[in-house]
Amino acid sequence: MTTNTIKKPHSNFFIRFIEGIGAGILSSLEELGRVVLFVMQAFRWALRPPFRFRLLFEQLYFIGNKSIFIIALASSFTGMVMAYQTYFGFQLIS
Repeated sequence: MTTNTIKKPHSNFFIRFIEGIGAGILSSLEELGRVVLFVMQAFRWALRPPFRFRLLFEQLYFIGNKSIFIIALASSFTGMVMAYQTYFGFQLIS
């Protein structure tokens, strides 16, 4: 005796939806694993002798000093956008 299974039209959609969620989670976990391995390798190399603290501080100073302009530029544009949106938000209230 055979039984015919009736497929519901939404069952395939639901299965594909769940598979998509699972694939997204697995992809995120795989990328997180790569980042963790990268950080572990970076710490392993950073803690090997010879320690070059002078070179490290020179690089930190160079990166910090050269990025001030970019930070100021991005902050000013962000502030302008926030002020623009706040102005129109208060115009709706008053």
